[in-house]
Amino acid sequence: ANASSVSGGGVVVEAGLSGQSLSSSDPNMQAIDLGSAGLTAAGTYSVRMFIRGEEVVNSGLPATVSIVPGPISSRSSVTSVPSQVTIGTTVSIYISAVDRHGNAITSGGESTLISPYVSNVADAVDSFDAVVTDNGGGAYTISFSPSKTGTFSVAIRFSGELKQPVPEFLSIVQSTTPEDYVVTTTASLRPDTFYELDIQQSVTFTITPNADVPTVLISRSVVTATLVFLGTGAAETLAVTAPSSTGVRTVTFSKEVSGQYRLELLVEGQPLVGSPFPLEVVAGTPVVYYVEELSTVAFVAGESVVVYVHVLDVLGNTVAVDTATELAVAFEQQPGGELTYGAMEANLVSGFPEGNGAGYRGTSTLTISAIYRLSVTLNVGGVVRSLCRSGVPAGTT
Repeated sequence: ANASSVSGGGVVVEAGLSGQSLSSSDPNMQAIDLGSAGLTAAGTYSVRMFIRGEEVVNSGLPATVSIVPGPISSRSSVTSVPSQVTIGTTVSIYISAVDRHGNAITSGGESTLISPYVSNVADAVDSFDAVVTDNGGGAYTISFSPSKTGTFSVAIRFSGELKQPVPEFLSIVQSTTPEDYVVTTTASLRPDTFYELDIQQSVTFTITPNADVPTVLISRSVVTATLVFLGTGAAETLAVTAPSSTGVRTVTFSKEVSGQYRLELLVEGQPLVGSPFPLEVVAGTPVVYYVEELSTVAFVAGESVVVYVHVLDVLGNTVAVDTATELAVAFEQQPGGELTYGAMEANLVSGFPEGNGAGYRGTSTLTISAIYRLSVTLNVGGVVRSLCRSGVPAGTT
């Protein structure tokens, strides 16, 4: 039919979606613009033609028409940016894409139309890169990692249109914490929780960061190592290696003085998990052993007679011996041979000789007036040795 012959109007096309009906007419029947009819909601619409209120069957028009979302727009939802961000950490902004009419875009492929720009508020030229990732289904992620301090803004353009408002964040420097690391060592752990190592044995403590700790924070964090000798309280600063490519640091040392130590490992002044680590450096095989010359050989009955004994390795360290089974002191009454055994004990503080430097002290109380012969024996490894007093043969009265 010729539209001009239709009195009272032209052709009406109705499109309905979700119970709604919109219409558009063209008196000359040359074109039907569904957009001008206000079809802004994406979806599938039915198409029907009416002339003078009567529906035209077999009009030649398609039975349905699909309205698809337009390009991504600044109406897309964007998650907030933290107000404060630590240098080296990754910031992620999540986007749910919609077009300018609010239709959800579920097809993906819009990443080239998303343009993020992270710049310093005081100097727009001072910026760092942001990456857009298409997660599929209309979901996108903008990721960036601040590499400097300052106040920055995150400007995002969708199809050239700036998203408002433009958020800002403060980028700060932050160090790691003790919980960010695990400490391991080559030293053997004893049941008494002391780590044991031999004289001149090299031992390494390895400080490994957790996998999720940013490398930039690891490199900025200060790790220190201090070895304290408990016998004297002397402290020694140990060298800590620079972080490896994976952030691992090591502390390696050996000691020539036996005794107990305390290793303090700190990050930014705070003790790492497990610190301080108790250590004991064990002396070697005894090669030098003697009894100190008595300060006097005349005692009053009932007085304590104290004997100091040295048992040393090749480096002059006091060797640990069992005072109950391996070291004995006795006074043999002359004549008659009656023996009075003394109580032998370690003369050590934290494994280090106390006072005059002798490692062991034997104490006896002689109540009978007589001449006595001093005898000190050392039994280590099944070998019994009769000790001398400062080089004088054993048995001297």
